[in-house]
Amino acid sequence: MFHGSQSEPVFLHVSAHAPHTQPLQFDEAAEMVSVEQFHEKLTFLRCVPAVGPAAVKGKRKREKTRKYTDNYLKFGFTFKERDGIEFPMCVICSTVLSNESMKPSKLQRHLETTHGHLKDENLALKCSYQVALRIAQKKQPYTIGEDLILPSATDMCKTMYGNDIDTNKLKTVPLSDTTIARRIDEMASDVRVQLIEKLRLADAFTLQLDESTDVSKDAQLLAFVDQNEMQEEFLFGKRLPERTTSAEIFKVIDVFFRENDISWAKCVALCTDGARAMAGLKSGLNALVRDVAPEVIWTHCMFAELSDVMDLVVKVVNIVKKSALQTRLLSNLCAAEGEEHTGLLYHSEVRWLSRGTVLACVLELRMSIREFLLLQKRTELAALFSDNAWITKLAYLADIFAELNKLNSSMQGRNTLAFQLYDRMEGFVKKMKKWKERVGEGTFSMFPSVDELGDSAVLSPPITHAILAHLEALHGQFRSYFSEADSWRRDKTWIQFPFRDNAADGARLTVTEEDQLIELSTDSTFRNIYETKSLTQFWISCQKVFPQLAAKAMMSLLPFATTL
Repeated sequence: MFHGSQSEPVFLHVSAHAPHTQPLQFDEAAEMVSVEQFHEKLTFLRCVPAVGPAAVKGKRKREKTRKYTDNYLKFGFTFKERDGIEFPMCVICSTVLSNESMKPSKLQRHLETTHGHLKDENLALKCSYQVALRIAQKKQPYTIGEDLILPSATDMCKTMYGNDIDTNKLKTVPLSDTTIARRIDEMASDVRVQLIEKLRLADAFTLQLDESTDVSKDAQLLAFVDQNEMQEEFLFGKRLPERTTSAEIFKVIDVFFRENDISWAKCVALCTDGARAMAGLKSGLNALVRDVAPEVIWTHCMFAELSDVMDLVVKVVNIVKKSALQTRLLSNLCAAEGEEHTGLLYHSEVRWLSRGTVLACVLELRMSIREFLLLQKRTELAALFSDNAWITKLAYLADIFAELNKLNSSMQGRNTLAFQLYDRMEGFVKKMKKWKERVGEGTFSMFPSVDELGDSAVLSPPITHAILAHLEALHGQFRSYFSEADSWRRDKTWIQFPFRDNAADGARLTVTEEDQLIELSTDSTFRNIYETKSLTQFWISCQKVFPQLAAKAMMSLLPFATTL
């Protein structure tokens, strides 16, 4: 051991066993350099991160800092952040757990041990929503949940599992009429929010509008939306003012769009019925929509309306159906005559194609209706059912409406494309042309009701001329409705048949689009998709490889073709 100060030399004394007997002088300057170097090394060692077990353990802890996810909300936890670290916090008791507890197992354990009485409430709530959904889907009264479904569920559980089973849990499911009403409103609001959000994110959409009148005589506007994923959804139903002008209809839609931040610029097509308020070129809804969406494509519903002896038929039906007594009288007459059916159907102005069913029913029960009208002293109307000429016209009209009903049914359904409907319309128009030729030759076998009349059918020149004139007018009306169909289809042939050699002929394509169509027509992979998928699925699959061409095809596949 040595002692000394910086001002005096320090001498080191050694033991007698040392080989040196003379004291050694300490070199202070040299030794101080060594001490300074030692301190530098010691400082360096203190600054270098430790690599021992404790240090490794601390490093691992820092790596395991857990983050909150929305899935933890189902365990009743949100999070609270401190110093950049998220800590799980129970939304029920506000208890904040450690970051290490940010695990589904630990969060669930807290829920079950601390709030075990709430464990079954989530299941009861889910059951309540499930029952409310089924009640809404089946259009049943809200009271049915508490009055019928809950007692029935209790009975079934006891029958299946024995009377000893505890059914008290079923009683925790809230099923009162007010609860069911609230659940349905909540689900409807949620669906609406989701739909509007999808609509905002969509690149394009089309609208389908139908102004109709319900049984309460209040005009209703039904609007449908079709997104670029080819999903058809019900957008909204609004009650219109008494005067359903085009301006009022447009105002309802425009207000809805503005309230929900939906851009008119994304509307690429509009399909309406043939009402003047809808279809007017200068003041109709079509014109008003074009003011805010100039590029919109307008299509109208593919149907035509007929009127001949219909007013008299409706009058007869109303006489029969206006009271329960008269309805029973006709039923008894029909039963006495051995008729297969014993009643008439109401004619609905909301759905004009219901006329076809009414006409067929009146034609079938014509003899019983005649007897009924005679009993009611309606001799003028009864005389019509003895007039073979009038019956022949009634039979013809019933057959025409039957064909229109068949056409109408073929045009209904989800994801029906304009191409398909134009094909069916073209087929119907060609059939009418052939019918005219046959009627001119005296052949009526294509009209089964007229044909069944046999010798009683009056096919005199005046009646034949009336049928020919009607077919001609109907043919012309269809042609005027769809005068643009032929040119539209010629421009779009490449969409239906992209692998034809002349697919691009007559198509209005840019140079880029035409080049992409050529590449597509020689691609065997896409040919396989075309042969196995629907037309819309095929073009959706082309979006990444042929973006411009697929986008143009989708603009023609999106529009609704009918409001039926």
